[in-house]
Amino acid sequence: MKQILITQLLITLGIVIFYALKESQLAYASAFGGAIAMVNTLLHGIRLNRMRQALAKNPQQDVFKILLGAMERFVFTIFMMFVGLSMLQLEATSLLLTFGAAYIAYFIIAARIGMARV
Repeated sequence: MKQILITQLLITLGIVIFYALKESQLAYASAFGGAIAMVNTLLHGIRLNRMRQALAKNPQQDVFKILLGAMERFVFTIFMMFVGLSMLQLEATSLLLTFGAAYIAYFIIAARIGMARV
């Protein structure tokens, strides 16, 4: 999980710096988008650690916990997108681009190192 977060942070910082050279408002939006992806990764890691520590005797409970975690992250993402785009009036393209780049990094690194070690 640590390697994924570091990669996401580096991607986010790279995009933020790129946008900061153009306009500071774009940099704020891209930082917000990258932060959403990184918090998603943290939430996923926390839930995975809890599951590893207390595997249920019934596999259905574990599947339910995985689904609950996915729903939790989905709702968090939608809510934070709403906050960033509607309430904070951040620029949509840079926010979504950075979120997408950081989130894609999650899947690339997870596939590369293997989900078992995430």
